[in-house]
Amino acid sequence: MSSLMLQDPDSEDSVKKMLIEAVLLHDDSELVDAVLSDNRDLLQDCEQPLLHLACARGSVDMATTLIRHGADTLGCDRQFRRPIHCAVQAEPTQSRVRLLSLLLKQHQKNGDLRRVFLARDKSGNTCMHSAAAVPDNAPVIQLLLAHKASVDFAMHKKFPDLKSPLALATMAQCVETLQVLVTAKAYVNASADETVPLICAAQEGWLEGIQVLLQAKAYVDARDSEGMTAAHWSYQFEHYDCAEWLVSNAGASL
Repeated sequence: MSSLMLQDPDSEDSVKKMLIEAVLLHDDSELVDAVLSDNRDLLQDCEQPLLHLACARGSVDMATTLIRHGADTLGCDRQFRRPIHCAVQAEPTQSRVRLLSLLLKQHQKNGDLRRVFLARDKSGNTCMHSAAAVPDNAPVIQLLLAHKASVDFAMHKKFPDLKSPLALATMAQCVETLQVLVTAKAYVNASADETVPLICAAQEGWLEGIQVLLQAKAYVDARDSEGMTAAHWSYQFEHYDCAEWLVSNAGASL
């Protein structure tokens, strides 16, 4: 496709549409490669950030093609997410580690690894938050940790309702992820105004998570902003097995 064709605005719009469909619907990296080889500027002109779409779809080949043509690995979509936010939650799940490895390699090359680890989306989530929030993501979190991503983040006044990665992993009820974060010394007891991971586990009725957190020295009688403990919430939500275990085995007070 000749770049001369794109002097016509209608042709340019048609090619942009074709590019988006090639990424979003057809996963046709060969077509994208051919189009961008002659019209590289289209990558920045598309309304939808193509690298984000490729990462969300779990398309490693497409992401590789787009990065080779200069896609911005620090670019934001409308939710202020970077491509790495999409990659750690990609579907299918087996593509996440390969996508993340690709992006981390590029960030290392660009010297902006720390910057992308600190980047937050519109809700305040870093890529570690995004990774912890979905089940079966222990290998992804291990890869982030291997590249020195933090497991703990100070509360941010712009995002007062933001939960810690450990609390999000607890809500996702994935014991492998929880164990990876605990082993990495994630703070198991919340600071003032933060969500208490143990209380999250109790509210979900997740006894295994309660046991992992207590083994990591979580405070059994930690209270939330309402003055409620894990045992209180277990009874409140009728998770009687958790409540009885907390009282009988962990010494929780009522």
